[in-house]
Amino acid sequence: MLLGLLHLLPLASCHGLAAAHRLRGGAALTLPPLVGAYQSALAAAPITTNVLSAASLSVLADGMAQAVERRGSWDVSRAAWISAWGASVSGLMLFFWFRLLARLFPLAASSTAQLVGKVALNQAVMSPGLNAGFFTFVVLTRDKAPPPAALTSATSCLVTTLLATY
Repeated sequence: MLLGLLHLLPLASCHGLAAAHRLRGGAALTLPPLVGAYQSALAAAPITTNVLSAASLSVLADGMAQAVERRGSWDVSRAAWISAWGASVSGLMLFFWFRLLARLFPLAASSTAQLVGKVALNQAVMSPGLNAGFFTFVVLTRDKAPPPAALTSATSCLVTTLLATY
């Protein structure tokens, strides 16, 4: 997610950060070239870049979660499954979802009504779907539950989670 937002950073501010860092006696930051390379990758292959970014960030986030949980050795299977979720859902599906929202609400950046409509549609459609999908995915991949039990388990937490996210 964070890498997906890097294209919003103006390169001038990154260069300013590097200059400020050098003035304090530190080594030059490598952020501007990385941001530029990432922006180039997004322009050249947006879907592939999003999929790889989402998969990488999913593994990183899961690694941090596993470190906090401290359950012994790193669970490679769990990381692989979460990477698959990140790539397919966060990287691929949401790429097309956000493009659809951009087409449906082209003036969202300047129109409060369109912005509210865009957020409302996203929350009404995507939030329940993503939460239910993720809960089911986790139950199926981690608990090895059969699909009917996975659905029951996922829906038991769904209402509470949806209420907390609104």
